Amino acid sequence: MEPSPGNLASRAAASAASSTVSGASGRRSLCAFWLAERRYALPTSLIGELVAVDEPVPVPLAPPAVLGVFSLRGAPVALVDVALALELPIERRRAAKAALVLRQDERVIAAIAIDRMDSVLAESPALRFVSRNDQIEHPAVLGFLGHQDVITVLDPTYCLARLELLKFR
Repeated sequence: MEPSPGNLASRAAASAASSTVSGASGRRSLCAFWLAERRYALPTSLIGELVAVDEPVPVPLAPPAVLGVFSLRGAPVALVDVALALELPIERRRAAKAALVLRQDERVIAAIAIDRMDSVLAESPALRFVSRNDQIEHPAVLGFLGHQDVITVLDPTYCLARLELLKFR
C-alpha cells in the first residue's frame, strides 16, 4: 500500500516536532545548497558527499522526478530532481551538474540534483532557526534559518519518505 500525501504530511509534522538537525557529534549542522534562485538546507548527517554529474542515463518508465542514474564508484545511483519529488514551487532553467548523495545508515539512498553548493553551517548564535507555520508552509519545510539571506530547511523525514515513494511508482 502506497502512503498518501496526507500520511506523509502527518509524518513530517511529527518529525518537525521531535527531530533535530543534529549530527553524530550532537551539534547541529546543515548543508546549504541552491535550487534555482532559492537556498535550501538538509542536515549534514543525511549528506554523504557532493559529486559532479555529467549526463545521467535515462531510466525507462521512471517517474518524472527521476532524472536517470549515474555511476558512483561503480555502483548505480538514482539522480532525483528534489523539487519535483517534493512538489516544491521551483522551475529549473538548466540541467544540474552537481548532486548531493544522500546516505542513511551507511547506505546510499539517492542523489539529489542541485544547482550549486552553498555552505555547511554549524550551530551558532548568529543562526536563528524559525519553525514552520503548519497552516501555510509546504509539508517538506521544517523551518527557516536567518543567515544573511533566508535558508529553507527541509524536513529530512519527509524528504526520505517522498524519495521512497519514487521506488514504487
